[in-house]
Amino acid sequence: LAALAFTLRDLGRLDEALVAARRAVAIREKALGPDHELLARSLDMLGELEGARGHLAIACAAFARSVAIFEKAHGPSFPDLVSPLTGVAECALRDGKIQEAIDMTERAAALGVSSGKDPRAAAGARRVLARALWAKGERERAVVEAHAARDAYAAGAPVDRPQAAEIDAWLESVGAR
Repeated sequence: LAALAFTLRDLGRLDEALVAARRAVAIREKALGPDHELLARSLDMLGELEGARGHLAIACAAFARSVAIFEKAHGPSFPDLVSPLTGVAECALRDGKIQEAIDMTERAAALGVSSGKDPRAAAGARRVLARALWAKGERERAVVEAHAARDAYAAGAPVDRPQAAEIDAWLESVGAR
């Protein structure tokens, strides 16, 4: 079900992906227990999909729980923390906790870049970092991070190209293209 949720997300079928992700979380938690790494992966996907649907409190809780499970199992330098850390950072940014968002996304981006494991997740961290830096007033550095994220998305799979265009639109909207 988790793989199905990823596929449905990539096809733009978010409602169906959300149903699959919710079922994957329920099944994995029941079958594997509350601290299993596979549950953390499903919680990360659930957070992404709930956030896309505007269910921010649920998304933030799912991301935070995913981070806690991964850190307990593997420590703070585990490469798979990139995506849920970015999710937690987005929640912090929405709540006006700009420095917290910067700290989390810097950590996530560094993990993503150093591991090279998931360029899409690293680009996502840099995208959120750019917005947080902009909010803090660090405009030049924000633009550098936004361009790095955009370039990574543009070089990725076709499914990632809309994110590159979204970053271009954000840069234009803030007058930093």
